Amino acid sequence: MANGPTKNTAWRRTSKFKAGASGWRVLTSVRVELTLALVLTAAAIGAMASDSSGFLLLIGAIFSLKSIVYYAAVGIAFLAERDLRRAAAVASS
Repeated sequence: MANGPTKNTAWRRTSKFKAGASGWRVLTSVRVELTLALVLTAAAIGAMASDSSGFLLLIGAIFSLKSIVYYAAVGIAFLAERDLRRAAAVASS
């Protein structure tokens, strides 16, 4: 445990960037995750559509499930941007 001057200081979240005029700016911060999600989705569709063998259906299902994680990262980034906008609106009023 810390025994210095910050011992009783409350922890506060600091914004890493300011809310921008456009919510689409958030896509640049998660472009890798979005790219991986789209590639995995395309691979899943390709695997499931190309053949009806059990193995390719399994691979397609795995790719689909894995892409959910990357789509979630994009969704969370949009939610964080929304929260920053709300905080900025409250602070300015």
